[in-house]
Amino acid sequence: MIKDLLTNILTVRQIKSKENDLTFGNNVERITLTELIDNNVPEFRSGATDQLSSILFNGHLQTCYTGIKSFDHIDEVYYRRYILSYPHGGEGALDFAFNDPINSPLNTEVPYPNQKPFEPPLLGYYSYLSPNDPNLSSDDSRPMLLMCHGLTGGSHESYLRSIIKCFLDSNNERNSGDKDFVVCVLNSRGCCQSNITTSQLYNGGWTNDLRYCVQFLHKQFPNRPLYLMGFSLGASIVTNYIGEENSDSIIKCAMVMGTPWDLLESAKFINYTTIGSKIYSPILTQNLCTLVLNHEKVLKRDPIWKEKIDNQLKNLSFVKQFDDVFTGPMFQYKDATDYYIDASPKNRILMIRTPFISINALDDPIVGGAYIPEDLIESNPFTMVLETNIGGHLGWFKDVYGQRWYPKPITKFFRSFHERITMKDLKPVNNIPEYKGPKVKTTF
Repeated sequence: MIKDLLTNILTVRQIKSKENDLTFGNNVERITLTELIDNNVPEFRSGATDQLSSILFNGHLQTCYTGIKSFDHIDEVYYRRYILSYPHGGEGALDFAFNDPINSPLNTEVPYPNQKPFEPPLLGYYSYLSPNDPNLSSDDSRPMLLMCHGLTGGSHESYLRSIIKCFLDSNNERNSGDKDFVVCVLNSRGCCQSNITTSQLYNGGWTNDLRYCVQFLHKQFPNRPLYLMGFSLGASIVTNYIGEENSDSIIKCAMVMGTPWDLLESAKFINYTTIGSKIYSPILTQNLCTLVLNHEKVLKRDPIWKEKIDNQLKNLSFVKQFDDVFTGPMFQYKDATDYYIDASPKNRILMIRTPFISINALDDPIVGGAYIPEDLIESNPFTMVLETNIGGHLGWFKDVYGQRWYPKPITKFFRSFHERITMKDLKPVNNIPEYKGPKVKTTF
């Protein structure tokens, strides 16, 4: 025990159905999700260990390091942006990832009237796709992974770039054609230097934008199997979406990280400690307020938000205060508590009928490691949690240079699932009763 603490040893525990392991099969073969992991991704086996940075020896240090350290010049990824026009109003930025600059990322042409040229630090790594770009459709069967970032984040975030870079590099090494993954990131409204066009932002239960994006990708790339990832608040959105889709989901497999299973308990937890109430919550709130100020011109078209921005924004210090004033009312909730209770992803666990894995650290100081709903996870063979004893919130740093524990095993997992399950057309064979639970109130 003492040696593990001194060397900062990570240990994995699988939380899953004890009696009904998710099984895939056809007339020829069968394989369980556990067998797939054990045979191809040893890092995710139950009991697997690894060493994280001995300098970043607790959840706070692992979490804070993401914000303190600049990772701009490692895991470099280039993006080309397409602007989605949501049929329910507003626009969204969909970024397609590449290993190298394409058509000069310094090109400042903006083919979308409501958007703007990229600025540092995005300038040099991002360019716009023309709405008529031939790369926006294909009949190939390459697997496609769609990602959703965390609160006020974007495709530029290091925690997801590390995974994307791993996929792109392995594509180059393997050069396996239709087995090579395409990766893209859906930026939430107003994030990552995208403009909003309506007086609405997003929240952890707002699945309508993601749903439209998935439908768009399926229409443009009808033969590409779709996979899905979410991080932190994006994990909440992905989990809610996968549950709402139920047995109609076209996603082959989903994985989330740093999931805030119970939004209400996470909102309380972040203020339990001094560092949470004095550092984490105020910083997150400042990021949210900055997001509002970045788009105040459009938001102020609505007199309700104009009054709140002019008179209340400067007085907000905690995330719950922000959600009481902005997020809740913006989505027709009475307040933050009403929003948290309705949009908590734990409410959708039993509805999931897509292979689904969450990675959560017990020492996560943002969402809290004590709120993993083990009983619900164990009641649904489609769901599994990979619980780690350490790692913080989207940290899991193996060293102080930016190397993380999870990119390689995540890449191996999705590749193994695609080649050993999807390409062989193996289907879940478990006999699981239908379960139609409650959708998020704001879902169309």
